[in-house]
Amino acid sequence: MNWWRNQHSRKPLPEFGQGTYRYFRAPIPVTVDQLRRAVYPHVASVANQWQLLLGKTEGYPAEWEAFRDECRSAGQTTPTPILLKYGPGGFNTLHRDLRGAVFFPIQMAVVLSPRAEATATPAEGFRGGEFLFCDVPEGKRSRRRQIAAGLGDAVLFCTRDRLAPVGGAYGLQPVKHGVTTITSGQRFVLGVPFHEYR
Repeated sequence: MNWWRNQHSRKPLPEFGQGTYRYFRAPIPVTVDQLRRAVYPHVASVANQWQLLLGKTEGYPAEWEAFRDECRSAGQTTPTPILLKYGPGGFNTLHRDLRGAVFFPIQMAVVLSPRAEATATPAEGFRGGEFLFCDVPEGKRSRRRQIAAGLGDAVLFCTRDRLAPVGGAYGLQPVKHGVTTITSGQRFVLGVPFHEYR
């Protein structure tokens, strides 16, 4: 079965990094679909807590199918799950995901390759390739974090903004995400946004 949307398979432009992206076409593989449906109610609960802290009355549906319907109503019907591959020298430049009027504030990445230090034979794993997060604008006081993740690790991260305390209340702090340079080996990751694209 051909799951790839070849017209959307691409290598990122130099300003976005170096690697290979392959989006899944509909219907996406059952395992990927089940993973997204299983995780969504938990992240929807977190996102709805954010909404309350921000003083917003609108919330996110409890089930993924209902949120997918909201995407469809906005003309967003293209699947977003993606397989990413990075080899030596590969990286993903810090960026924010800004596609579509309807989006979910949290997304997920699942690492499908072992880190070299976690294998009996280091040559079988990858080195480098940490998840990278940085506040916008970047500066001396900007919060910047790296997270090393290996085979089977899932990372939930902010699509565009993170919740941040602002003088006794809460606001949204723009944040970018990316991947540090791979120094050796191959790093495969499954990316799972919970919204669909136009």
